[in-house]
Amino acid sequence: MAFMHLYLKYTQPLFIQALMTSKNPHDVKLVAIHVLGKSPEGDLKRPFKSPGMFWSPPSGPATDAASIAEAEKRIGSKKDE
Repeated sequence: MAFMHLYLKYTQPLFIQALMTSKNPHDVKLVAIHVLGKSPEGDLKRPFKSPGMFWSPPSGPATDAASIAEAEKRIGSKKDE
């Protein structure tokens, strides 16, 4: 960034970086809950879904009863071996 700004006299990336830095805290879920006072419901409910890599859908922990039962069954079968 410094190379582009000082050597090439290209200021647009520096301006955009300043805008994105001030916008970023508003996208963080913990800031939304604790600082902005939003209730932890819906998308803000824990455990937070982790974002996917390279535009793939987010992959959060499976918390439904069927997934939990299947995971416990797999763990039980490994202990029996």
